[in-house]
This record gives sequence, structure tokens and C-alpha cells, in this order.
Amino acid sequence: MSVEIRETQPLTGRAGRFTAITSRSTNEEGTSNRSRGGAWHPSYTILAVALLERIGRAGIIINLVQYLEYHSFLEWSTADTTIAALLCTKLSFMGAVFSGLLADTLFGHYRVLLASLVLQFVGSLLLLAATVEEFESQRDDVHQGSFEGLVTSGLVLFGLGVAGCSGTEIPLGVSQHALRGETEQKAKSFFPRYYWFQNVGAVLGVSVIGTVQVQAKHNLHVYGYVLPPVFFFLSIVTFLVLNRGILTETPSRAHPFTDTWRTMKEAVRVRWRRRGRVTLGSVAHAANRQYWKNTKGSLANWVRYAEESHGGCILYNTVARVHNFLSVIAILAAMVFCEVTIAQTYTSFVSQGNVMSLPIPRDSESRSSFYIPASFFASFNNVGVLLGIPLVVFIVYPCWQRFSGGTPPSHLKRITVGMVIAILAIAAAAVLEVERRSEGRWNSTVVVDHDNPGNPSTILTVSSVSISYQIPQYTLSGISEVFIIISALEFAYSRSPTGMKGISVGLVYGLAGLTSIVNVGVLQLIQAHDKTLFYVNGTQGKVHFYFIALGCIMVVGLAIFQVAASRFKTAPIYASTSTEKKSYNATYSAAVRSFAA
Repeated sequence: MSVEIRETQPLTGRAGRFTAITSRSTNEEGTSNRSRGGAWHPSYTILAVALLERIGRAGIIINLVQYLEYHSFLEWSTADTTIAALLCTKLSFMGAVFSGLLADTLFGHYRVLLASLVLQFVGSLLLLAATVEEFESQRDDVHQGSFEGLVTSGLVLFGLGVAGCSGTEIPLGVSQHALRGETEQKAKSFFPRYYWFQNVGAVLGVSVIGTVQVQAKHNLHVYGYVLPPVFFFLSIVTFLVLNRGILTETPSRAHPFTDTWRTMKEAVRVRWRRRGRVTLGSVAHAANRQYWKNTKGSLANWVRYAEESHGGCILYNTVARVHNFLSVIAILAAMVFCEVTIAQTYTSFVSQGNVMSLPIPRDSESRSSFYIPASFFASFNNVGVLLGIPLVVFIVYPCWQRFSGGTPPSHLKRITVGMVIAILAIAAAAVLEVERRSEGRWNSTVVVDHDNPGNPSTILTVSSVSISYQIPQYTLSGISEVFIIISALEFAYSRSPTGMKGISVGLVYGLAGLTSIVNVGVLQLIQAHDKTLFYVNGTQGKVHFYFIALGCIMVVGLAIFQVAASRFKTAPIYASTSTEKKSYNATYSAAVRSFAA
């Protein structure tokens, strides 16, 4: 038995030509026969691009640490350079909202993604040029300005590219399943696949480029600066060569927030000023009664007053879409504190590892010798993601569904589990910090200062506790990402209105950037009262207080999220025919006249 699926929206091919798929035959499982024509699905192209682009991005982060730490003009510490590199990439995520806006309304996801890859490539070339300036030029004020100009321009272009890729890769990849009429399960499978490939790229970037970068003794570190542009270039070539068959929706060419603003303004006018309020009661359309029933007590239930049956002038479906979008924003806002642990993997966790025993410490005679830096162990966060995705997708979620009577776990329940695991990761870091500072563990080992590798005379007293004890907290943080980030992406994409998919995905990534700002604010607030939070001049530091403060914030954030999740409800959207619409308008007009009389 087959059914006929008709696509009503025009689609664009890979070269920008407008095509229309008018009909397609599907089997009982809902799988398109056309999608079985070849082994290479167009969504695989997006996965390959994400893999290569993530390798180059990880290499850029490593290079930023090298630029800022070893350049004589700056001479930042390892902790400061790591935090600066993290903020550069995290704050770039906040631009994903604007890239999603451009893709949804003006240029389409295909063009914005291609432009973003080019921006990252050009930015990496400028950073490579800064490396040449550093190695080949004299260290004077003239060359300092040239170096800083190249670094600043490269970071700006690189950040814009990161923002563009973050807001377009997922919507373009998921749409390859949706536009072909494939099952919803296949479309959902793209989210964990995409995140898995991204973390594979991060691990490869850290292991390959990071290993080459520290081999300054053999003059191999130069290739560490050359490799990121190479991988960005390969991502562009892959996207252009393997893009055959990619389908994209035509941009709406309209401002997506127009309906949202009009609905909110009308709801405020009717609700608070009480102008023109009409209550239809039993003569209201069935869709309106169901809407009021389903959304009663929800986060954005006040927008219902903009609907026609309650005195407003906005059509029902428009109000329902706005209600759902505002509810998604409210849930994402309640998740601000759930990513606190994730933001620590390249910041406070690395600072903690700098005063612990490394498996292969730096040679005391030369900074160029091979060693394993503390920042290397941050890759175990990615390992936790790589192991957690197949574990959660193929074991945890099916078992959860089986024990819950066949009902799959909701996105909000998955996020709750992830927040609990993230709290456990912070707790593990706090316990380890207490053990590191314990009597007999501190000041037991003397090595060259990790933060000042260019000065062999500077020594650092570290704890005898091995840095390998950080692996559990990194791994728990990675597993929490599987529950939180992937579920948040699925939630935002599935609940957002048509034509705002890129914006919704960008909001999730923007949340990561906002979380970084929250972390920096908490850190600055604590340091304002205690300057010895991290290791300074032989002191032990009090990082455990910082971890405890973050744990308390996350517990409060978990409680806030639970309140928001309990009040989240989705308004049903009905596909009405023109006949039904005329009938409803006639009923509404008659009701208004009867109330006016």
C-alpha cells in the first residue's frame, strides 16, 4: 500500500535552481523510495563537513593558546590563554541566532553555510600569517601592531564563521530527511549523529594538531599552524563536490518575528487594557476551545488573548505558533545554569590540572621538549560524548521507553537527567580539589612552571595527586552534554515554527555563549573578594570554593528548570481548509453581532 505525499513549498537545488517535487510514492513505513536510490544520503555530506570543520576549529583553539602564551609581546599564562580561547569560540555561538535569521529569511541555509566555511578558512589564513610575523620578524613595537592586527582580524572572521556554521548545519542536515518525506525517526537520528561527528573532529583536532604543535624541538610545530587552514579548505571542497542532491527550502523573505511581535502586542492590548474583549463561549471554534484547554497555566498562556475568540484580531494558528515559540524560549532561558559544568572543561578544570602531577611533565631544561599539557585531558570530555551517544541512544532510551510503558522519554526529562549528571561532575571536581589540597599531597613535587615555560628558572610546586583523577569529572561532563545539548537541539528544532528552524538552533548555541558570560561573572565576583582563588605565588588556591558555588548555582538552576518544565505545554496547530475557514469566520462574525446587540 502506498500513499501520495505532496510538497507544497518550492525547493532549491544545490546550484540555487528552483525545483518543485510534486509527488512521491512511499511505502507503509513512510520511507521514500527515492531515498533508497543511492548509498550516499545528502545528510552525510553535512556530517563530513562538520567533521572536517570541527578538526580545524579545534586546531585554531590550540593555536590561540600558543599565540597568546608564547609570544613575547603578550606572555599570558596558560590559564588566561585557555580562557581567552574558550570565550572566543563560545561567544561566537551567540552569533548563531543571527546566522540562522539570515538563512531562514534571506539567503538560505546552503549559502550561509558555504559563506561561513569560507570565513573560517580566510580567518585561519590570517592567523597563519600572524604566526609568520611572530617567527620571522623582530620583536619591536612596529611588528607588535602588525601581529595584533592579523590576530584580531583572523579572530573576527573565524568567529563569524563559527556562528554561521552553528546556525545552519543542523537545519540543513535535518531538512534532507524531512523534505524527502522520510520518517520522523530518521530525521531525529541526525542530531546524535551530527554531535558525534563533531566530537570526533574535536578529538582528532586536539590529538593530531595538538601533538604536532608541541614538537617545537623538532621544528614540527609549524605544521600545527598550517593544518587548520588545510582542514577548512577540505571542508569547503567536500561541501562543493558532495552537495549533489541537497534540497533546501526557499527563504521566506519575510521578517520571522513580525507575527510574534503583533501577537504579543495584541495580547497585551486585550488582556491588560480590556479593549474590545469578546468571549464567544460555546459558539467558539473547536480548535480555539482545545487551545484554551491545552495551554491553560502554561508559560506563554497570556498570548491567547490575542486570538479572535477572546477579543483579539489574530488568527488561531498564528497565536498557537507564537505561543509555542515563546514557550521554547522560556525553556531555553531556564537552562542557562545547566551548562555551567560544560563550560568548565577548558577553564577551571584545566587550571586545576596545572597544579597536579602530569604523566609526562615538561623537561626542566627546555620548553621545547615533548610533554603532555594539562589541557590535553579536556579531550576526555569529548571521549565521554563519543561513548555516551551510542550508550544513550541504543541502550538507555530504549530501556527507558520499555519501562515507561512504551512512551519515549520527553526532551525535558532527558535534560533533567543531564543536569543531574552535570552536578555530579562538579561534585567530583570539588572532592578532587579537596584531596589535592590535603596534608601530605601539596608541595611534594617540583617541576618547571607550566604557566611560564619560557623561563626555566621558574619552578612550580604541585600536588602529588595524578591528573588522571580528573578523567571522571571530564567524562561525566561529556555524558551530561549528550542528555542536555542533543535533547535541547531536538526540542528547539521540533517545537519551533516553520521558517524559524535556524533561529531556534541558534538560540541553543547562543545559550552556550551566555553560559560562558555567567561563568566569567561568577568567577570575577568570587575573585573580587578573594584574589587567591587559583594558584598564585606558591599558594594552594581555593578552587574548591568556586566548584561548590557552581554546584549550588546548578542545584538552584535545576529547581527553576523543573518549575518551567512543569508549566510547558504545546498549543495544537490545525490545518484547516478554505471551506472550514469561511465557516469559522461566518460563525465568529455572527457571534460578534449577537454580543454587540
